[in-house]
Formats: sequence, structure tokens, C-alpha cells
Amino acid sequence: MTEDDWGLIHRRWNDPQVAQYAYAGDNPADYALEQLQDILRTISAKALFSIIEYSGRAIGECWLQEMNLERILKRRPGQDCRQIDIEIGEKDYWGRGIGTEAIRLLVDFGFN
Repeated sequence: MTEDDWGLIHRRWNDPQVAQYAYAGDNPADYALEQLQDILRTISAKALFSIIEYSGRAIGECWLQEMNLERILKRRPGQDCRQIDIEIGEKDYWGRGIGTEAIRLLVDFGFN
């Protein structure tokens, strides 16, 4: 991800249809750009944040981050637990297996 990607991310995070699926209803889909930048810069301090590209077009984002869910951390004390978040924000690319491939790549990266 670069500073040039903020416009794309801002548009996607504020799309109610994308937010409904990508953020399990936790995203109000009305973020100001500065608010979104604060959130993602905080996450990126403990995560690898990446733009998903397909045929040269930025179509989503994903990140591999340190686990932050206490219920999981309590079940695995002392283990290096991670989580993956992903969003294909360009609806024309939904249902093509691109998200599945991105997950596969992140899992491979995380373990290797």
C-alpha cells in the first residue's frame, strides 16, 4: 500500500454493500478520510497491509496482523497467533476466486 491508495480505500470502505460483507456490519460506511487513515495506520503498526491487484488494477486490500481477539489469545497463551482480514472492494471482481487466492498467499507467507 502507498499513499496513492487512500482514495480507493476510502471509496470502498464507504460503500455500504462492500462494508456489509467485509466488516460484518461493524463498519458504518461513513468514514472521513482522516479517520480511516488513523485506523489503518494503527493497524499497520502490527500488520502487513497490502493492496490486492488483479491484471494491474487495485481491487481490494488485505492484511496479516497480530491477533487482537482476547478469546483466541486466551486459548493459545504464548503462541504467535495471527489473523487475516480481506476485502475485494471492486464488486465486478466478486466470485472469481481472487479472495481465495489472496488468502492462500497470505497463509503461505505467514507460515514461511
